[in-house]
Amino acid sequence: FAAIPGAVAVMGDSAGGNLAAAVCVVTRETGPTPIAQSLVYPATDLRMGMPSIETFAEGFLLGKADMLWYREQYLSEPSQVLDPRVSPLLADSPGDLPPARIWTAGFDPLRDEGMAYAQRLTEAGVDCAAVCVDDQIHGFFGMGLIPGGMGMIEDVCRTTGEIVHASVQ
Repeated sequence: FAAIPGAVAVMGDSAGGNLAAAVCVVTRETGPTPIAQSLVYPATDLRMGMPSIETFAEGFLLGKADMLWYREQYLSEPSQVLDPRVSPLLADSPGDLPPARIWTAGFDPLRDEGMAYAQRLTEAGVDCAAVCVDDQIHGFFGMGLIPGGMGMIEDVCRTTGEIVHASVQ
């Protein structure tokens, strides 16, 4: 693949996925907007009310207590969880967001909000596809040594490249 002048895509995992999604929400009004977004187990709803938050609250690398602590460090006041720049799932009219590919992990507190974000984008007409890697925990993207880890990383990267290039043609 070659560089595409003026074309920027965003990608991130976990909190980075939150930031990548938030960039898309914010820039749709101010421009320029990324041409694609690739999100790996993204935090999209900092209200933390999804069932998987409780189901996987302990024992799966990332726990609920960790997430509460991270949220406390990130926000200056609790009411900010309702801001779409913090919780992209809450964005109004997401139909004008860029194409998205979202990966979640089956044993991850963030699983449900990542899948909910994918569903919301899809229902709004965004070109969005989601994959739940059922047998993985939060953080698998950085764990290339686990069985099948490099294959999953390659799939995420290849798919990201495909949506970027499809977005500029």
